[in-house]
Amino acid sequence: MLARIKFRIYHNVVIGIVVCIITAAGTGINYSTIPAEIPPSEPFPSYWYYVDKEKVYLPLATDALAVIFDDNITSFERETISKEINQLVPRAAWRGMAQPQHALVELKSDMSQTELHRLFIDINAMPGVRYVNPVFALPDARLTITDQFIARFKPNIPMQAIEDFNAANYVEIVKATRLPNTFILSAVAGSNTLDVTNHYHTSDITVYASPDFVRYLEKQFVPDDTFYSIQWGLENTGTNPPDGVG
Repeated sequence: MLARIKFRIYHNVVIGIVVCIITAAGTGINYSTIPAEIPPSEPFPSYWYYVDKEKVYLPLATDALAVIFDDNITSFERETISKEINQLVPRAAWRGMAQPQHALVELKSDMSQTELHRLFIDINAMPGVRYVNPVFALPDARLTITDQFIARFKPNIPMQAIEDFNAANYVEIVKATRLPNTFILSAVAGSNTLDVTNHYHTSDITVYASPDFVRYLEKQFVPDDTFYSIQWGLENTGTNPPDGVG
């Protein structure tokens, strides 16, 4: 079984939940748990995000991809897409996530970055697929992104300017956070979320912007603690702690 984990960092506190957002930038402290890598030697494409003013390169996994389905997709439609993907390229496993719209597709063999990019295009064109994202290979887990990211705008930036900037970049506000001028945003389906996030991070009107990472982990075991099921930080299937941050 795979656990879906993100990290949200608010007020310099790391809170782990099933789905969390890394808000590492803008504090002057590098919270990243992803080691900086040498830029890929293959020229197309490369992936990175910013921590403060430094690029953190993400090592691409060439034997996996992440598929995010449209909302309210049926089991039959998922199975149809699975068969179509298998016709394009042999896959070793189709791993579901805590949320039914997400799946990790593990391939039977490595592909070049160019071949993988073509596969992204083909799968993105399938009805029922919202978008396809790359998977990044870390020493202890695999990582991907969603279509969301978090951005903090400078204190002097009015809401109208934020809305205009979002509209110009085909970005929508998902919700405001409890931090001032800080929003969870969503890029239009099919956009390169990392590029959009990096564009926001380097903008003159923001303090920082950081992607929404999803980390795939193999569950090792279930503790025998009788209170394990009510400890949201350990057994979390999408709920938030009482204060709403997590």
